[in-house]
Amino acid sequence: MLPSLGIDVSFFTHIISSGMFKKPKPALDGFYKLVELSKLPANEILYIGDSVGKDILPAKQVGIKTGLMWKQSDEADYSFGSFKDILEIIPK
Repeated sequence: MLPSLGIDVSFFTHIISSGMFKKPKPALDGFYKLVELSKLPANEILYIGDSVGKDILPAKQVGIKTGLMWKQSDEADYSFGSFKDILEIIPK
């Protein structure tokens, strides 16, 4: 799906899908797996989703930084109106 949106998959270290877990979001299993696979402290990971309840709040429970797509929320660390907006926060 990412290439069809014009997003280069090389921007991502890991892509995890709901089919990999018994319990879907907002269960924390996938978020913990992301931290495990990344071998980084949770606060050095940026998780981007489109739901405050299913993406932002559980990611923050695990200590992951968050970005919310297409909406504004004080719950998220960042809010993005488009995928191109994400590039503005990535160090060059």
